Amino acid sequence: MKPTYKIVKKLGEGSYSRAFLVKCDKEDKNYVIKQVRMDGMANEEKRETFNEAVTFKKLDHPNIIKFKEVFIGKIYKDLNIITEFADGGDLS
Repeated sequence: MKPTYKIVKKLGEGSYSRAFLVKCDKEDKNYVIKQVRMDGMANEEKRETFNEAVTFKKLDHPNIIKFKEVFIGKIYKDLNIITEFADGGDLS
């Protein structure tokens, strides 16, 4: 069974995406979910956006946030990217 994520709080929002701090039910651990709006994108753009997220999964470096999973939402069809939560803040 896939883990489910409960939204804890909104972290930010941009033109095409928004990010939330979420808690994973299976691990009792915090993650970040970035939801990318895919409505209005051509099929090729959607494919490229999804492939970019999958490529992110292959990155492994101590200075890069760790990727957990990617999936398309059932209701709104947003691209959902789950990553580890860096609780030390941002680059600034």
